[in-house]
Amino acid sequence: ADFTEFAGAYPDTPVSYVGGNSPRIKLGQRAYTSTELPAERRITLHHELSYSHQYPAVVFFACVVAPPVGGETPLADGAEILRRLPAEIVDAFERKGVCYIRNPHGGSGVGPSWQETFETADRTAVERHLSATGAHFSWTSSGLRMSHVQPAIRIHANTGLKVWFNQADEFHPSSNGPEIYEALMQMCDGCTDELAMNATFGDQSPIPLHYLDEIRHAIAASTRQFTWEPEDLLELDNHRIAHGRNPFQGPRRILVSMFE
Repeated sequence: ADFTEFAGAYPDTPVSYVGGNSPRIKLGQRAYTSTELPAERRITLHHELSYSHQYPAVVFFACVVAPPVGGETPLADGAEILRRLPAEIVDAFERKGVCYIRNPHGGSGVGPSWQETFETADRTAVERHLSATGAHFSWTSSGLRMSHVQPAIRIHANTGLKVWFNQADEFHPSSNGPEIYEALMQMCDGCTDELAMNATFGDQSPIPLHYLDEIRHAIAASTRQFTWEPEDLLELDNHRIAHGRNPFQGPRRILVSMFE
């Protein structure tokens, strides 16, 4: 209640999670739970909604219940990540951007459904939202297919710094690890557009796996850990700082609110 009151009083324009890719619980007009993925899952570092046409400038996190084991929030500076990447990779991503591909199901499947993703069961409302974002989309027998091309590198509004600002490594199926990645490739017979989510270059060409390895290494080398204590409030410059979640044991309850 304290956090939702705080979020309601914050003066900037709130950013909703409509169209977001992770399961979470809406707690009001301005507040959500953090990603509701199983405790054993590691959430890779990302800038919130960097795959969307509208992303927040500021993200607040609040700790209601701190986990007894693990559950830290890793943080990394997007400008530092960019400095650590080879020029060849930076050039490719800067020229081509990233195409994010998603296939939310209609009620049965992997990941969130399109109804959960868009917080509605009204197809017309979903179509209006996607049309306004410039996304390509079509309805399928199993749900919805959509893709959207976004820049991979952005200029920070306040500092003028170039910042690594994308989720190519998280959306790409290789983020699941070598064994699961190989199994997914066999299951889909190489047709990665059928997966729940995927990332290519903006021109639809595949991102080389060794590029993704380099990106993950650069992110890991730039990362520091934030350990939660009850009643902590963490404010992030979302344009600059990427965040994630470490696996944990026991209860953990972190809330989030986002603003332009």
